[in-house]
Amino acid sequence: MEIMKPSTVLDWYLGFLHYMLHLDGGVPMWRDIRLTESLRYGSDQLPCEVGRTFTVDEYRVRFTELCSQGWSWINLEAVGLLQGMLLLHVQPPPRTPEGTSWTSVNMKGPAVALKERGYALDDLVRQSEANAG
Repeated sequence: MEIMKPSTVLDWYLGFLHYMLHLDGGVPMWRDIRLTESLRYGSDQLPCEVGRTFTVDEYRVRFTELCSQGWSWINLEAVGLLQGMLLLHVQPPPRTPEGTSWTSVNMKGPAVALKERGYALDDLVRQSEANAG
């Protein structure tokens, strides 16, 4: 039996994540998706600051590159809803790639603590806004 290599195509993971989040029944429908590689958490373990965000179209090539650089894993986390858009955090390991031939994409949904807030992240500070003041 041949084992299939995991996909490096962002849209495959977005489809699976969409199914997973709605199967859970918690996250309200979103109007668009934004991705970031820069997210900071506060002492309450909730997201408090986000860096540059990308549209799906802007991020597709970068995602394939991350899945092809030799890391054994990367994380794809559905953080919550930022102004009606689903915010996803893409996080590669904090070290150099190991040279593995397959990258596992670990997916998870928003923190349980965000459920009480309706998964809203509208108070999330964007780094570009924080630096503009």
